[in-house]
Amino acid sequence: MRRKGGDKLFESVQTCLSDVHTSRKLRETRYTRGLAHDLREYDVLDCCKPSRQGNMSAPWKVQKIDVEIVPLNVKKIHHEPGQLRCMYGSMISRLPRGNSLHVYCDGSVVEDGRAGCGVLIREYTEFGTVDRKIELRLSNYISSTQAELQAILACLEEVRHDDKNVFVFVDSRGALESLNSRNPVFMSIVEDCKRRIAEIQLKGHSVKFMWIPSHVGIVLNEVADDLAKRATSKPQIDIECEFTMRQIRSKIRNIQAQAGVERRGIMYERSLTMQHYMYASQNTLFTYGKRRNAWSDSVYMRLGLGYKYYWEYGIGVHDNDTKCKLCGMLRSHTLAHYVLDCPLINVYRNTEIRTVPEQIAWMCHKGKVDDILERYKNFAPRL
Repeated sequence: MRRKGGDKLFESVQTCLSDVHTSRKLRETRYTRGLAHDLREYDVLDCCKPSRQGNMSAPWKVQKIDVEIVPLNVKKIHHEPGQLRCMYGSMISRLPRGNSLHVYCDGSVVEDGRAGCGVLIREYTEFGTVDRKIELRLSNYISSTQAELQAILACLEEVRHDDKNVFVFVDSRGALESLNSRNPVFMSIVEDCKRRIAEIQLKGHSVKFMWIPSHVGIVLNEVADDLAKRATSKPQIDIECEFTMRQIRSKIRNIQAQAGVERRGIMYERSLTMQHYMYASQNTLFTYGKRRNAWSDSVYMRLGLGYKYYWEYGIGVHDNDTKCKLCGMLRSHTLAHYVLDCPLINVYRNTEIRTVPEQIAWMCHKGKVDDILERYKNFAPRL
């Protein structure tokens, strides 16, 4: 919870969740009880914990991170992958290799919310190259930028004990720009990265970050991408990430949307009216407010919704007042009768269609409803 007094609020919520009652008003209030209920219902309890806040430094004391982003002169889509691979591959090849580490970081978030990060550390020796690989499964439902930053932090954790200069290659501009932001969204990760960088620099070595484009055939970057994707398939989470309030709200909205889809599915199976509405709304274009009058609009609305006439609910066996207003058939003053059976409407319908929603959709598309309203406009008050 990124807010003032977050620790006390979290402690109070935890008390409610553990059903421990106390006389201290701080520990349990109506607000915290309601909040605890919502955390349980939407399964976001693991996301909700106090965020570690970085200490904002004075502008003249801000630690400047060496980040190099060479922008493209035109959009990436307008470049040939081979052209970008040669351009940035040549840039990488000119960097020193002796007493240096080349590190490639990448993060991945798949469609179902699982996330991971991958790191490839290449060391150049007199006998060739030595590679170290890291795959870490991260908490579900984090952002791609957060996954990229976790990859950067994992690489710095790994190389801070090596007495060498470090070149870090990252294909996320958002993650690199966060390192020098005065108020980054994921402040706790950025502050941890800065501490690790400071440790390396205190030993007399440098850390430089460089942006490279993704998926253009830079071999080692593709390896890091594969590591990140493989990490999302690991059964256990290696790093529990902190969540912003925006991410928590997003997860709650997703759960609510899924619950709404499930409810509509149940209603659709049980309700003929809902089935009618779903079919009519997906297969018929209604343009309310563009008809000749309000009565015409109301007819189109009733056809689209599939509602019964209000008097259909009170039809009795001997109730002669329910005759069709056009053909006079008893107990036939119903929507289904007018749409499918009334002989006076027969010339306006498709006789091969025998379901109300499909017949209504056909009549609306073919302009037959307007023809019927024009032909029987004298019956308008009674239909």
